[in-house]
Amino acid sequence: MTNGKPTVLLISTPAYCQTNVCGPVLELLIEAAPDKRGVNVIHAEVYADVADHDGDILQATLTEAIRAYRLSFEPSLVAVGRDGVVGDRLDFVFDRQELDETLATIIGR
Repeated sequence: MTNGKPTVLLISTPAYCQTNVCGPVLELLIEAAPDKRGVNVIHAEVYADVADHDGDILQATLTEAIRAYRLSFEPSLVAVGRDGVVGDRLDFVFDRQELDETLATIIGR
């Protein structure tokens, strides 16, 4: 982001997640976001066009976020300080405490 704010990016696909954790970690981020004013909070989907393929994720196109990070799994959360440096990253399952600790690594930087 070029607005000078710290940024947290969550890449997950709650509707098509194979592990049933994508929805819960997205909900954790949504719950935490109002308390983190001044932080860019971004959710990126994994699939760009599942609806165009009748829900078949094997035929769907991956989003730019997945291609850019070269992810073969999800969810993944990346926390970046206003200085552009990654403060922390969480992959797969994480809880509220881990999320809060990760967000703390970028707030104020």
